[in-house]
Amino acid sequence: MAVRWDEARSRSIRHWRWIVDSIGRRDAMMIVDELNDLGALCEMAVEQAGGEEGHCRHCVVFGDATQCVDTRLDISALVLAGENDDARAATMALVERISAARPPG
Repeated sequence: MAVRWDEARSRSIRHWRWIVDSIGRRDAMMIVDELNDLGALCEMAVEQAGGEEGHCRHCVVFGDATQCVDTRLDISALVLAGENDDARAATMALVERISAARPPG
């Protein structure tokens, strides 16, 4: 499990860093689409929940869907408003949060 979890975290970090690098360089709507994609850690939470509703409770980064949605909406709003520096900073804060996360259990 630890190896799978480490790989999921690494994939999520790469995904979010790619978003950071895309801000201001790619179309804002394309970035918003990327922000809404389920990441590798989301997929693991779904798996741990047995594919049932409430998989966000198994998330090691947020533990609750509201926090995740709020974070993604905040970053999306910054991107759409052209506030690229703030959007990058908010996205990097998420990368740091994922980097600090530890495996469940």
